[in-house]
Amino acid sequence: MSPVGTYDFSEALERRTIRPIHALGGDGHVPVTTIPIEDLIITKLWPTVEPNSVYDLILLLASDMAKRLDFPYLVARATQVKKIGSVTFQTLKRLSAAYDKSLWSSGLPAKGMIKAQVQTLIDALGSKNVVAPT
Repeated sequence: MSPVGTYDFSEALERRTIRPIHALGGDGHVPVTTIPIEDLIITKLWPTVEPNSVYDLILLLASDMAKRLDFPYLVARATQVKKIGSVTFQTLKRLSAAYDKSLWSSGLPAKGMIKAQVQTLIDALGSKNVVAPT
């Protein structure tokens, strides 16, 4: 598979924050540098041979941070490179079509929120005239 484009992480790095994460095996916290969840979601929508990307995407969309997604930022970042926007759009549509039939939708309390977020992103990318490449 050849690359479809180059994703510029400079804006994500400019928006990075330091968050305290519970230390494994301890009671304290460890400072961790993070990029916006929106950029993480986009990277999980790229076609890869790593099946864990789907699990990662579901966990991201079910997280507390996902309740405050900056949809305009996510769409702007996803459509910065036309081919990446097209791949992102295709992946979201496949996820939307398969989600209810998957094991991932079983028992998740955030199932409705995940479906709504995926549809919001599909609608937003569609309104930007992102289409599947021919």
